[in-house]
Amino acid sequence: MRRQRLASAQRLLGLMGLMGLMGLMVSACDEGVEPAPVVTPVTATVSIEKRGDGPVAISSVPGGLACDIFCASAEASFDDQDSVVLVVEPSRDAQFIRAFCTAAEQETVSADGLEGGSARLTLPTVVDGVGIDWRCVAELRLVHTLQVVVATGRGTGRVRGTLAASLSDDGIKRVDCPGDCVGGYFVDEVETLVATADPGSVFAGWDFCSDSLSPSIDVVMSDDVNCDAIFDVAP
Repeated sequence: MRRQRLASAQRLLGLMGLMGLMGLMVSACDEGVEPAPVVTPVTATVSIEKRGDGPVAISSVPGGLACDIFCASAEASFDDQDSVVLVVEPSRDAQFIRAFCTAAEQETVSADGLEGGSARLTLPTVVDGVGIDWRCVAELRLVHTLQVVVATGRGTGRVRGTLAASLSDDGIKRVDCPGDCVGGYFVDEVETLVATADPGSVFAGWDFCSDSLSPSIDVVMSDDVNCDAIFDVAP
């Protein structure tokens, strides 16, 4: 019996030694295998800040950055993207002023106008294997609408706003009716409407926007305004 126990113990010790030797062999093999390289993505950041009171929605292609008409700023990170397109889409009651983006050691990317209702700025986000961080600004102003209806009586005439001459200065239409009977105006801007009767007609007054009988009135654009100019046949 003692001999059997001794033989079993010897076999067990031999098995343990063999397992240890195999473990050393496996460890030696593992030490000779190089680990797979860790690939780190190239990351770039794009942020946008809104300035002015004009509502605007801002997004990016590819997606990631999103700022609806109620947000003031937004930021997003992009991995391994050679470029990102920033899309600025003003609301119908907003006047686009400009949009621009700056980054260290990069030329400023800017847009001064809209094409197809939006401004699109293409930003290189990876240059020479390095991610570029862009800081962008979109500036817009809220615009109210002034709509004039001419000749609501039996006569005829025209209504012109004194700010019509500033069309080239800010790029939005002013009232010069007939023709441009709907104009856009910045918040609290004051437009002076001047009614001029055609031959054989007389100016008879205003409706909706004023009860004045004067052919010249000031309209404060604190909201959208409708204004009727009434002309009658001359006595």
